[in-house]
Order: sequence, then structure tokens, then C-alpha cells
Amino acid sequence: MKKVYPDAKTALDGILKDGMVIMSGGFGLCGIPETLSDAIREAGHAVTHGEVDAGVWGASAPVLASGRRLRGAITLMAPLTRVEGMEAALLHMTVVTAARISRALQ
Repeated sequence: MKKVYPDAKTALDGILKDGMVIMSGGFGLCGIPETLSDAIREAGHAVTHGEVDAGVWGASAPVLASGRRLRGAITLMAPLTRVEGMEAALLHMTVVTAARISRALQ
């Protein structure tokens, strides 16, 4: 397994998926949390299916200010049993809402 990468985006390429937890030791410039946050931000959202809180579905999307600076996040959470079959629509609403707020902050 290759453990040295030129940047965070390359390190996460092909392995970043919804619901995952990333633990970073912070060695080198690619492993510092701020750099990893930038790479995750480019993905546009994160989704969990009970990985963070048992029995809870969640979707988060970044709220960005000018210069694509992270200002916060919009997160929607609900019991897994209540979102079954609606995940894509709820994720879409979360991402759209975050984008609208981001545009208002520009």
C-alpha cells in the first residue's frame, strides 16, 4: 500500500466515500486536518447510514463564503427507518440548501 502522496486530493482519490471516518496523524502537509478538509469539501457532501450514530441517517453539505472558505455546514439527520427510500431526495435538498446559503454569503 502506498502511504506517501503529493497532496490530500491524491491521497483520498478513489477511497473517499459517504459515511467514512478519517483519522489523520498529521505528518507531512497532506495529513493535516485543514488540508484533508479541503479535499473533502471538494466532494460536496457527506452521508452516513448509522456509522456516526447508531440508527441515524445523516447528510451534510458545506456552507462556503467567498473564496470557497468554509463557514459552516447544513446537516440533516433522521432515524434510518424514516428515510428509507428518500435518501437521494433528502441529500439533494441538503446540498441545494447549503448552496443557496453559500450564494447569499458571496
